Amino acid sequence: MKTTKIVMAISAAAVMALSATGCKQAGTSLGNDFLSYNSKGDSAIGAEATATINFTNENADEYARGMKLFDNKKKGITAMMTMDLSEDTNPGAMSIVFDLEKKDGKYNFCLAGFKNNSGKLNYYIAYYNGVAEADFDKYNFGVLEGSRTDIANFTELGTITPSNGKLSCVMEIEAVKADGEGNEDDAAYNVYIYAPEATEAATMTKFKGISNKTGEELKTIHNTAKKTVVINRKQVQSSSTKVIENKMGFYANVYGGKTLNGTWLVADMKHEANVAKTVSDDDSFIKLNF
Repeated sequence: MKTTKIVMAISAAAVMALSATGCKQAGTSLGNDFLSYNSKGDSAIGAEATATINFTNENADEYARGMKLFDNKKKGITAMMTMDLSEDTNPGAMSIVFDLEKKDGKYNFCLAGFKNNSGKLNYYIAYYNGVAEADFDKYNFGVLEGSRTDIANFTELGTITPSNGKLSCVMEIEAVKADGEGNEDDAAYNVYIYAPEATEAATMTKFKGISNKTGEELKTIHNTAKKTVVINRKQVQSSSTKVIENKMGFYANVYGGKTLNGTWLVADMKHEANVAKTVSDDDSFIKLNF
């Protein structure tokens, strides 16, 4: 019995180590595979993970869309997105994709992101239902109007402006527990949009560990948001009252004939490792389900 306990302790430590690294892996790509991802992040500025895009859409008549998804489901993320405007003032949209799930061979997901419109940041949040991967280059992903929910349709946020030929913002996606009795108007997500700090490192420091903060400390940060959008459960077609945990990642849409050059710097992710433990006197191991 003592031996079993020792093995359990060692195995538990191994589980924690694997969980810390495995939950940040991003492997699945949908649409164009033009997003590069680094799960090790950037230690120089304190980014937990990074992603980049530098892609020219040679087809002037079609969109070039792509996603890079984390292997594990997640409940939240806070990332700084930066778009280089030197190539074109409106090259496309950069976003975070969340609440993604696959049903009957098609995808349901929510996008929160921004584009540049004549030097002004325009943010948007939209939920899509029943998207086929083959239709990523079509208008509205090829879905009918009733299959898209515009939560915010490219709304100008004049308090965030370009600097040195770049346009940046920080988006926090926070999944929340229903605050009522499962009504469709109960919140599913809060989306906070912030202006970045003076440097990338300062921005990462400000938002590092935000998913673990509570009370006045969290409220103080949320009060600095330039915009807060509440997404209710009806808008993402959820009947659950629990905190939603689904696939999440990065998304970009490069407009026809344009070049999009940008980065995502992840300051914080809400990790929820899926670890199943099976231990008995004669079964001294832990099974991992990642």
